[in-house]
Amino acid sequence: APLSGRPSLPPSRHASVPRQGAAAQAALDEARALIRADWPAEFQVLLLRRDGSAARDAGRYAEARALLREASRISAATGDWRLEVIDRGNLLDTLWLIGPIEEAACEAAKLIDELRTKPGGDSDMSTAFGNAMGILSEMGRIDEAVRAARDVLPFMRRARTYFVEEWAYLFWRRGQREAAARLIGASDAQCIKDDVPRQPNEERLIAQARADLEAVMGAEAFAGSLAAGARLREAELFALIAETLAQPAGE
Repeated sequence: APLSGRPSLPPSRHASVPRQGAAAQAALDEARALIRADWPAEFQVLLLRRDGSAARDAGRYAEARALLREASRISAATGDWRLEVIDRGNLLDTLWLIGPIEEAACEAAKLIDELRTKPGGDSDMSTAFGNAMGILSEMGRIDEAVRAARDVLPFMRRARTYFVEEWAYLFWRRGQREAAARLIGASDAQCIKDDVPRQPNEERLIAQARADLEAVMGAEAFAGSLAAGARLREAELFALIAETLAQPAGE
């Protein structure tokens, strides 16, 4: 299994994967024409998700926000908690990308507070709390990010979906440099193995952490930590995350 826990390419985590734009749009239009009014709302929601992802990929952020908000609204109206969590998570990821980050943080806080009392599936919990970890860490709200991290770790382990980039960034912000550097190495190796670029939010986090860690640790030591991280197996990766989270923050 991949160290990042990504056995496939979920669209909400890999928005920057190149697509056949015209062919994809034609397929979406064809599917939309086939949907009947008496079909379950999930069919309509699925198309809205795809349209929102396409708009986000093309940089049409206002359109993406509107489409994903509509998908979230329809999902909530169905009373299907699973659908609602997925679509609120997709919206959250997009709000984090396009900003302002304060709006994303507000949405993240509401969603994870609800999930604490009404949990979703392991994968959906991992996604929602993983995004919250990244958003809160980037805002410097480290105590809240750590609480989200502790809450989600069991779900991530069961789902085998670890969101390594968010962990690397959180540990960097906590001054836990060696663990952060190793996790960046694990992420780099996974990107090469899968031949898939990081999602834009995660790329931004890793770029910030990488530059500082290399400067503080020194190029040779940093390269050694990256290499050690690239060799981590899944069980070792989880152990590194769990043990580092249990330790007090560094400098």
